Amino acid sequence: MLGWARSFRVRILLLVCLVSGVPLGIVGLWITYSASRASERLLQARVEQALEEAAQGIASRWVSERSAALDLAETPRVRQILLEGSDDAWDND
Repeated sequence: MLGWARSFRVRILLLVCLVSGVPLGIVGLWITYSASRASERLLQARVEQALEEAAQGIASRWVSERSAALDLAETPRVRQILLEGSDDAWDND
């Protein structure tokens, strides 16, 4: 009778472990998958935000640099040098 009781206890313990272990394993896999997907979405959102900020910064700097280059190109001295096409004209300062 002791052998039967012992095997019954072992069966009950195995059943309890399976009943609690399988759902915990499934939940663990689901959490791992969800965390992976969430971190991927977060990383993608941060990269998009950084790219947007960089594009805005470049656009604003481009406008100011272009404006400065156009102002420089309109000065009489630069126009004269460009029309003459001579490198010596730069040395006449």
